[in-house]
Amino acid sequence: MENSAKVPVLMIVFNRPDTTKVVLDRIKEYKPTHLYITADGPRNGNENDLKKTAEVRALFENLDWPCEVITNYKTVNQGCKMAVSSGITWFFDQVESGIILEDDCLVDYSFFVMCEELLEKYKGDEEVMSIGASNFQFPSNSIPSSTYYFSRYNHIWGWASWKRAWKNYKLTPQQLPKEQLLDSIKQLFQSKAERTYWLAIYDYVMSGKLDTWDFQWQFSMWAKGGIAITPQVNMVTNLGFGPDATHGNDPNSWMAKLIALPIKFPIVHPSDKSLNNEADRVTSDRLFNIYKSYRTNHFKIKLATWLPSNAKKELKKLMLKFKPA
Repeated sequence: MENSAKVPVLMIVFNRPDTTKVVLDRIKEYKPTHLYITADGPRNGNENDLKKTAEVRALFENLDWPCEVITNYKTVNQGCKMAVSSGITWFFDQVESGIILEDDCLVDYSFFVMCEELLEKYKGDEEVMSIGASNFQFPSNSIPSSTYYFSRYNHIWGWASWKRAWKNYKLTPQQLPKEQLLDSIKQLFQSKAERTYWLAIYDYVMSGKLDTWDFQWQFSMWAKGGIAITPQVNMVTNLGFGPDATHGNDPNSWMAKLIALPIKFPIVHPSDKSLNNEADRVTSDRLFNIYKSYRTNHFKIKLATWLPSNAKKELKKLMLKFKPA
């Protein structure tokens, strides 16, 4: 079941020593021979960041298995978008393929083993660009009999990829103009709701008002005509939900309660690379809520794009003030 050639692992960390240690302990079970660490710097004037970032970095000193630790420690804070995207680029400047784990993404051990096989199987296939650990549509009748299926969505709560895929990553609207994405979105999505939603998300993300890197990875994959691998079961638990989270702060969210499950071996491969449209439709509904709240979602995204950043907080206060009892 397990290959002797260990896949390089990149950990993306910042200021959460507790979750970082849990994820590192899982990596220790796999014992990669090369562990890459990229860490954003503390925010200016934030004493807690100074303390916590130092605690996080200390975790990678004197690991107790044979492992070369290669670090990319920022001295100043770059924010989520720049720190993470540049850290992944730094990783793929040094490896041909690898597994990427953020400090709150606890994957099942079998994900490492699955990635060993699939990174090798698809290393020369330009169409396949990502291997994810997440399955947001489980349980569902759309689950395939194979170990994994092909999806238009490249989830990033624990994932793996290749240098040849990441070289297509575009971060800014100058690198990836909207016009380059239009044909891909029209081909991928048949419904007006989906097309409108994703073009609105593009406008919002590329306006610079959302400090993130992951939507750009999704858009880059679509523009290239790429597809992603999604496992038959969900293989990752996100430990990061709570008040200290960058984006997900509701500990009662259904996403916070997802359990990491193992896959069965040997891996059963799909007969072809057709997209599982039924599974993706469930993901669209459950994760992005595209169909259930189409008009409301579109209005919120457009409003967030148009408003200056400081006005959004005031608008939220105003809306809460006039909320019916």
